[in-house]
Amino acid sequence: SSATSSAGPSPVARTYSALRGLGADDSNINRKLLVRRLSIELPGAQVAQAATGEEALAMLVPADGGAAPFDVAFLDEHYGVDGGLRGTDVTRLAREHERRRVGAEAVVRRLVLVGTTGDASAPGHDALARESGQDIVLGKPMPERLPAELLALLGVTTNAWNFTTLLEDPELGRTPVHLK
Repeated sequence: SSATSSAGPSPVARTYSALRGLGADDSNINRKLLVRRLSIELPGAQVAQAATGEEALAMLVPADGGAAPFDVAFLDEHYGVDGGLRGTDVTRLAREHERRRVGAEAVVRRLVLVGTTGDASAPGHDALARESGQDIVLGKPMPERLPAELLALLGVTTNAWNFTTLLEDPELGRTPVHLK
């Protein structure tokens, strides 16, 4: 109806349109599955893709030294390239970039970095991922739902009716809100 169309986009779609993600994996199928998962759980989120650690690093650490143009990055640990950057290498370098920027700006938004790997249960991998600066490690195949811990890091919460929202406050950054 015309009343519905004049109201503009739904609050949920409008709030997620500002969320920017990067999916980095050497498997095209895994990248497509990640984009699909994010489009279902975070409708309107924009997701770029990278096929190697080097591509991911170039996207996360801009040549001009500015902020990464993403809110979250999902980084595969193994890209199938001998001698290439691994997900934990990309994470460490992205965190070093953030530390260098701390003095350059009054507020530096911390990028949420998520490791994705078939090695999630391998001895020592979780410690390696955390030491590199990854916030969360997800095993493959990815879970059916994004973990609550990840949603909380993104400032996203889900209520009993499964409505999800993200509000931006220029003074405070992300503020989680329940829709009722």
